[in-house]
Amino acid sequence: MSSSSSPSPLPSPSVLIVGSGPTGLTTLLFLLARGIPCRIIEQHNGPTDPLVSKAIAIHARTLELLSVMPDITKELLDYGVKLTGSRVYDKTGTLISEMQVGKFLEGNTLFPFMLCVPQGYTEVTLAEYAKKQFGVSVEYNTRLVDFDQNENEVIVTIEKGGVTEKLNVSYLVGADGAHSATRKKAGISFEGSRLVSEILGMDAVLEYDIPSDCGAFFWHDQYMFAIFPIPSAMAKHTTVLPSQIYARILAFDIANATSVEDEADQHAAAHGIVMREPVSLEKMQSIVAKVYPKAKLTSAGWSTCFAVSSRLASTFRNNRVFLAGDAAHIHSPIGGQGMNTGIQDGINLAWKLATVLKLTKSSSSGSRSVQLSKEQIDNILESYNVERRANAQALLDATRKSTEIVLIQSGVKQLMRNYALSLASSF
Repeated sequence: MSSSSSPSPLPSPSVLIVGSGPTGLTTLLFLLARGIPCRIIEQHNGPTDPLVSKAIAIHARTLELLSVMPDITKELLDYGVKLTGSRVYDKTGTLISEMQVGKFLEGNTLFPFMLCVPQGYTEVTLAEYAKKQFGVSVEYNTRLVDFDQNENEVIVTIEKGGVTEKLNVSYLVGADGAHSATRKKAGISFEGSRLVSEILGMDAVLEYDIPSDCGAFFWHDQYMFAIFPIPSAMAKHTTVLPSQIYARILAFDIANATSVEDEADQHAAAHGIVMREPVSLEKMQSIVAKVYPKAKLTSAGWSTCFAVSSRLASTFRNNRVFLAGDAAHIHSPIGGQGMNTGIQDGINLAWKLATVLKLTKSSSSGSRSVQLSKEQIDNILESYNVERRANAQALLDATRKSTEIVLIQSGVKQLMRNYALSLASSF
């Protein structure tokens, strides 16, 4: 007579996640929620400061997916600023386009807005939820040294404080950013182009007579800059008056921008924060004042100068090793889709890994609870690569075109762009 005993637990951990940004943490949470034991490591010695903004946009679809964990969405919604519209101004300061995006989304989603939350706060929210609900913490100051894989497992070497550890896992997930060690050690290429342009970012208190639920875009001859209201609670060293907002300001040097195609993986370094002196309040004020003189900047928080590349990994999967988020795709911040796409990568990958692990785990009798062929397992796992890489390719194409539109230098083409924007806002 056959035994009806329940399956034995999965080996611990079944999945190792490298990188504790929003992508890695989301992957962790959606695996843990399905009963898959995981570890997550991070080479930095602590979490991102919750007041550091980096990525700020969380879109409706991402909120919908995260809402299966309502405590997370409530925390983010309570803290964030909801943007329902956008305005575009030309170099004379004339309003040329106004769009109420929220009206297009109403009735189609519970979240008809773009939510502005600093990336650091999002990361802390996700990490604290993992610890509180599942007892799993990020292992900081721990780096991926190397790995090898065979048909059944990945043998990983990690290092913390000079001490190495070997562990055997079923799958390895590289969510370790644009400079991904996982991608490089897996031998996956990362081809694309880099934008040669000065891009400045600053969080600042400023006078603002535009509705606080609107993002605003401004063009003048040298710079395009954008202003996005963010939570005033982030302005920890100053008071934000009723006539003021705390905002993320992004400024693109369009007068000197060029795009360089290359295939060398080392140029992935040309993406992210450039280690320079912080941007001065005076410099950003001089840029903003050219078109929007009413926006008096009174104090600044986080600021940086950063670089942008547009790159796509040749594959998101090498057998039992997977890439997600910036480790797999990077692009211009225009559109605010980077963090959202990474979070959605993690959710897609998590349910597929969980499905395979749960359907193939051994019962205590040594038999399998469900028989999956190698081909079926491969089809499930490969669907992550097929679906998410196609999505990333479409996103890179769209952001590349959007960036080209933003960086138009010809006066005639600028007029055509502005006229098209004006027409679009009339519908």
